[in-house]
Amino acid sequence: MSAILGLILLSAVAYAGSLHIFSKEKLPPLIRYLFYTGWEFMLIGIIIGPSVLDFFPEFLLRELEPVIHLGLGWVGLLVGAQMRLTDLARVERWQLRVTLYQALFCGLLVMLAAYLPLHYLYRWGAGEAVVAAAVLAAAAAVSSPTVLALLGKERRFEASVRQLLNVISGLDAMVAVVLMALSLTLLRHGLVSFTLGLKYLAQAAGTGLLLGFFFRHLPREKLKDKEQLVLMIGFVFFTAGVGGVLSVSPLVISFIAGVFLANTLRPDDPLYRAASNTERPFYIIMLLLAGLMFVPSPITFAIAFVVAPVRLLGKQYSLNWLMGRGAAPSPFPKNGGLALASQGAMALVIGFAYLSVENGGMGRGVFSIIALCVIFNEIAAPFLIGRVLAAKQ
Repeated sequence: MSAILGLILLSAVAYAGSLHIFSKEKLPPLIRYLFYTGWEFMLIGIIIGPSVLDFFPEFLLRELEPVIHLGLGWVGLLVGAQMRLTDLARVERWQLRVTLYQALFCGLLVMLAAYLPLHYLYRWGAGEAVVAAAVLAAAAAVSSPTVLALLGKERRFEASVRQLLNVISGLDAMVAVVLMALSLTLLRHGLVSFTLGLKYLAQAAGTGLLLGFFFRHLPREKLKDKEQLVLMIGFVFFTAGVGGVLSVSPLVISFIAGVFLANTLRPDDPLYRAASNTERPFYIIMLLLAGLMFVPSPITFAIAFVVAPVRLLGKQYSLNWLMGRGAAPSPFPKNGGLALASQGAMALVIGFAYLSVENGGMGRGVFSIIALCVIFNEIAAPFLIGRVLAAKQ
C-alpha cells in the first residue's frame, strides 16, 4: 500500500467515523460505556497496523509522519486559541488554583513512579529517563471533558460539581502542553541539555509569535468558510515545516501562535469556526494513528500498569486534599478526582509530540505506554464518573 492510498483510507474512515463516533444511544449501556469516547478507532489502528495484520507496515508509517505533524500543529493551535486572557479572567481564582495544583501533583506523582521502571527496565540513561518520565507526567495531567459532556446528557449533575469538573478538564490541557514544551526542549538529538533546551525554547517562542503575527495580518476578510479552512491547514503545515527545520515539535510552535491569535483576533473570527469543523475527523485520525504506532512489549505493559493507577490516585487524592482544606466554596463529592479519569486524544497528542523529537525505540516505547493508559482510562472513566456522581446524589 502506498502512502497516498493509506492517507485516503485513514481520511475515509475518519470522515465516516466522525458522523457516528458520539451517537451510541441505541447500544446497550455496558457496550456504550466501553466505547464511549471512540477508543475503538485505536483498536482498529492496532489491528491493521504492524502489530497484527501489518496492512500499514513500518516504512509506510514513516511516510505518514507529515500527517502526524499536521495533527500536532492543529492541536497546538486549537489549545493555544483557547487561552484568551479575557475568558480566563472570568474563571474564579480558586478554580484556577485547583486546576493547577491537581495537574502538577498528578504529573509529579506519575513522574516519580515512572522514572525507575524507565531507567532500569529499558536501561535508558538517567537524563533520558527523566525526560521520558516528564512526558508521561504531562500526558497524565490531561483530563478530557468528553465523557463528562456525554454523561451529562443522560444524568443530572449538580451544577457546582459539573462546573468545576468542566473547568479542570478544559484547562489542564494547557498545563500539560506547557509541561510538554519544557520537557521536549530539554531533549536534543538524544541528549539532555538545559542550555540547548533554553535556546530551542526561546526559538520556539519567537517563531510561534512571529507566525501568529503573520497569520493575524493575512487578508482573510473576503474568504469563504472552505477557503478559511484551506488557509488554516496550509498555515499549520507551514508551522510544522518550520518546526522541522528548528527541530522543535509543531505542537509547541503552534501552541504559542494560537495563544497570540487568541488574544489578538475577535471571538467570532472564522478561524475558530474552521477549527471546529475539522475537530472530529482529526480526532479520529489521531486515534487511528495511535493504534498504528502502538508497539506491544512486556515492559510497555508493565510500566503502563504502574502509571495508569498512579495517575488515578493522583487525581483522586489531590482533589480530596484540596477540598478537605476548603479550596471550593461549595461541597464536592469525596473521591471526585476519579471523575477526571478520561484522558482523551490530548494525551496521545503529547505522545506524538515526543515521537516528533525522539522517533526511535525510546519514543515508540513511551508512546505505547501512553496509549495503553489512555485505553485503560477511557474504559474506566464512565463507570468511575457514574460512581462519583451516584455517591454525591
